[in-house]
Amino acid sequence: MNIYALQQRYSVDPAREAILNGIHVLESELNSDICGYQEGSCFVVNNSMPTIRKRWCIAYLLSRTFLNTDVSKPVVLAHFSKECDSKENTLAMAVLMPSTSVNTVIEKHGVTSITDIAIIFGVSKLVVVERLKQLDWL
Repeated sequence: MNIYALQQRYSVDPAREAILNGIHVLESELNSDICGYQEGSCFVVNNSMPTIRKRWCIAYLLSRTFLNTDVSKPVVLAHFSKECDSKENTLAMAVLMPSTSVNTVIEKHGVTSITDIAIIFGVSKLVVVERLKQLDWL
C-alpha cells in the first residue's frame, strides 16, 4: 500500500473531531505569529498557515478544551518546540497520531521513515519523532 493510501486510511481530521465535540472551526486572517485561538465554542485558525500547522493548532486547541486549560490564550507559532512535553502537546499528538494507528502503520505496513509517517498522519517530522518516543518506537 502506498503512503497516500495509508494517509487516506489513518489520517485524523482534527476539524471533524472539533465539530463532533460541538466546536466550530473557522479560518481568518490573524497576526503572523498566531496559529489560532478559541472564542466560546469556536476555534479560529490563521488562514495563512500551512495545512500541517492548521491541523496542529486545531488538535492543540482540542487538547486545551479536553484538559480544561486556559483557552483564552492564543496559540503562538513556537508553542510546540518550546513545550514538547506539555500535557496539551502530548494530547494533541495522540489526537493526530493515535497509538493503534501508528503501531499498525509501522508493524503491519512496514513504514519506518519519519518523512513517510509525517505524510501519512499530516504532521511535522518533529511531531512524529516526539510521538514515536512516547510510544517507545525511538
